Amino acid sequence: MVVRRVGWASTHLRPFPYFLVFNVLPLSLFDRLNAEYPKDLEGMKVDDTTPYRYWLRTDTTERFRAHTGLVSEIGQKLGINGKVGVEARLARDLPEYTVAPHTDTIGKAASVLFYLGGEGGTSLYNPDLSKVTTLPHEPNSAFGFARTNQSFHGVEKQSRTGYRDSLIYMIYRA
Repeated sequence: MVVRRVGWASTHLRPFPYFLVFNVLPLSLFDRLNAEYPKDLEGMKVDDTTPYRYWLRTDTTERFRAHTGLVSEIGQKLGINGKVGVEARLARDLPEYTVAPHTDTIGKAASVLFYLGGEGGTSLYNPDLSKVTTLPHEPNSAFGFARTNQSFHGVEKQSRTGYRDSLIYMIYRA
């Protein structure tokens, strides 16, 4: 079901190719992810670049499993050819979390963010760093894009009061 929903999603072209899917996960899986998500920061590691983001690698736990075919569907949708590897992480952003417009590292082929809960959004920018839009951090939605030299995205300062939780697939060229 997730694979089909990603496959059916429209690919937006401005400011760079990306997709946004609402109600991406079956409700039973979405509810299970939220029920099993850490209630506090225990067991999560602080991000190397900011004290306002915490990570838990899901590929080293039994808690979450990737859907068969999802990564290949994402690759097809975003035009990624060849072998890829995936690192999945749970991310918890504190209310103070921001990140300036950036493209991801060259070794990364794509990113997919499954929004689980919280407030705010991810902003997309033109190469001159003028903001084009802010995608909502709506529970049970997913935002995915291929990494290019023009795929500038970031998180602006927002008036959030709680955590912002996501399951992030980082897809690397193998």
